[in-house]
Amino acid sequence: MEATSEAFIARRFGEPGRAGLASVPATVTLLAERWGLEVGEPLRGGLLSSVFAARRHGTEQVVLKVAGPWSPTREEAEALHVWGGVRTPALLEADDALGALLLERIQPGD
Repeated sequence: MEATSEAFIARRFGEPGRAGLASVPATVTLLAERWGLEVGEPLRGGLLSSVFAARRHGTEQVVLKVAGPWSPTREEAEALHVWGGVRTPALLEADDALGALLLERIQPGD
């Protein structure tokens, strides 16, 4: 997550926001083990979520999105499931309790 996003979350959500940000590394580690991920560099552009490039099972390019309690992922996961990867990234895994989505990695033009 970019520094400006972290500052925004800390300013907007106070201590719960700072606690949510502090929990991201442990959440990423837990999900990497659970979903068989090699997590890479953070991806730019998100304001309320931490987003990482990753590989699943060593070959499949995916995106791991971890949101805080200020940005629930349940509705996003439901919408992605309904759309089924048509003009959207496919939803591969979701954990609503952790605010996490594992998405197909798409590139512009895909």
